[in-house]
Amino acid sequence: MRLLKCTTIFLVIAVSYIFASCSGNKNYDNYKEWIGYTEYVSDSNSGYKDLQNFNLACSLCESKNAISYYNADIRQSGDYLVTDYLDGICINKYLGHNSIFSEECNITIPETIESKPVIKLGSYLEESDSEGQEYNVYSAFSGIDNCILNIPSTIKYIDKYTLCSFTGALSDDIMKKSPHIIGVNVSEDNPYYSSDNGILLSKDKKTLLHVNYSYYYRNRNEIDYNVFSVPNYVKVFAPNNGVPSDLMSIDFPKSIKEIDTYVDYYEDGIEPVKDIDINLTVKGYTNTAAEKWAKKWYLSFIALD
Repeated sequence: MRLLKCTTIFLVIAVSYIFASCSGNKNYDNYKEWIGYTEYVSDSNSGYKDLQNFNLACSLCESKNAISYYNADIRQSGDYLVTDYLDGICINKYLGHNSIFSEECNITIPETIESKPVIKLGSYLEESDSEGQEYNVYSAFSGIDNCILNIPSTIKYIDKYTLCSFTGALSDDIMKKSPHIIGVNVSEDNPYYSSDNGILLSKDKKTLLHVNYSYYYRNRNEIDYNVFSVPNYVKVFAPNNGVPSDLMSIDFPKSIKEIDTYVDYYEDGIEPVKDIDINLTVKGYTNTAAEKWAKKWYLSFIALD
């Protein structure tokens, strides 16, 4: 059984709530007073350790009350299923396309929905047909393939399942739920995030948060898609989708100070494995985070001058 990227991208929730249908005449003005609201927005206080609004723990995975609020508040608005989140809108599911794309596409997140700023990219629930399980939790971009995601200035919160893909011995139906975002572009006016050639970064570009390795190099017209060079302005390398073990090499600059991510060994999981034959080689400078990380993950290390 192959594991999933981002540790647990697909979660099964055992709860007793029934998915509530939403009336088009429902008044959402008092949503902050509803049962479960506090639990639903509690993840706004957590996230990536150096960037408190990224890689948020999914409140739908932790709290029955949060699920109750979600079920009461979820509604369709244009191409999206949304909920109220703090003083803005959370996008829970993109509805713009109902099938896997065959060609590259763009999804542009609006700055406002229902006259409120869109501040979060979240997750949605779907009823499960598995015995003893009420819901499955999926990325807001579940089933999207070969798409570039354009993030506006208003987005602050991004939960941990938004950009991650499934791997593993899963059913065709489950695999179709995997989001495949090949690149991310962020508005220059966004105060929390930035981007470069499809890479998602912190605003100051010192922390790398997510990268689709093949897309980055395709846009730079590189011949070898299996070599990734971390940009020399990055000090913290922490992509939430890890590093694929089928890369030929990953090259780190002198500027790197911290590496906080995993190697996806596919069949062998996402924990360090000593006796395994893989292609991935780390290139970097001796006595740096690159050398230490290579040793932790039992990877070949080539010292650069």
